[in-house]
Amino acid sequence: MSKILVDAHSFSGNGQGVVSYIQGLYTEILKSNDKNLEVTFACKDVEKIKEIFPNANLYLAA
Repeated sequence: MSKILVDAHSFSGNGQGVVSYIQGLYTEILKSNDKNLEVTFACKDVEKIKEIFPNANLYLAA
């Protein structure tokens, strides 16, 4: 199984270019629906991440 940890603390602030880039990148990765891939988002605002990636099977670390 492949595991990815994403430092998503920047999603808690105002929208920056890096946020758009990370959102687009992981939106495409999560579309693959690969059961051998586990993506964990480390963030302060868990609800915000759930809004951005509503259909993903996410592991969230606050």
